[in-house]
Amino acid sequence: KEINSYLKNEITLEEAKELIIKSSLALSKKQKTFFKNKFDINVFEYDNPCLIDDCLTLIKNSLK
Repeated sequence: KEINSYLKNEITLEEAKELIIKSSLALSKKQKTFFKNKFDINVFEYDNPCLIDDCLTLIKNSLK
């Protein structure tokens, strides 16, 4: 949608980039909420400095 608007000269490239980022973040938030409500899942944030340790701990605990 955003690329089409850019190609039709309705918005600038920078506006298209901002809208793509905004839409992507909204979609990821919806997906996260959906999975949290439908399944018993663990959510890990990609920028967590302890990500690998947290994942390994979860795996180890599930194997017990």
